[in-house]
Amino acid sequence: MKYKTISVFKLKPNTADQEIERCKSPESLLNTLKTFAGFISYEVIKISNESTMTIQTWETKEHFQSAIPKAMGAHSAKIQTRENLVISYQGYSGEIILTNS
Repeated sequence: MKYKTISVFKLKPNTADQEIERCKSPESLLNTLKTFAGFISYEVIKISNESTMTIQTWETKEHFQSAIPKAMGAHSAKIQTRENLVISYQGYSGEIILTNS
């Protein structure tokens, strides 16, 4: 069963565009995640000038749980830079039960 994880980031004022540009960079977490088995997609949504949301889709929960610690470890120095923009974070995840696609 496919697995989704949604993260909502509250950012410092007027930094959403900066965060989105960071997500587009070759060194981004997205480009690292694409190398892991089970990765399907990564979406970035601008909610406001102070908030973004990411949606990841994986083949299974196990693929996600295997990839994330490795990916985060590879990005620990970059995450510190990101933390300068992030005020708070909320994460949600679960298996897709019903879809119309």
